[in-house]
Amino acid sequence: MRYPLSQVDAFQFTTNLRQNHNSILSVDYESLLAPEQYDYWASFKAEYIFDNTK
Repeated sequence: MRYPLSQVDAFQFTTNLRQNHNSILSVDYESLLAPEQYDYWASFKAEYIFDNTK
C-alpha cells in the first residue's frame, strides 16, 4: 500500500508471508522416518519514498 503525502514523497508498506517445506533425503531407515519440517516466516516493511526526478 502506498500513501502519497505530496507529489514527491510517500509512505509505502509491504507485508510478506513465507512457508518453507524441508524434507530429508531418505538414504537409510532413520532418515526415512524423519518428520518433514515446516517453517513459517512473516515480515513487514515500511518505507519513506522521496522521488524528485523529472
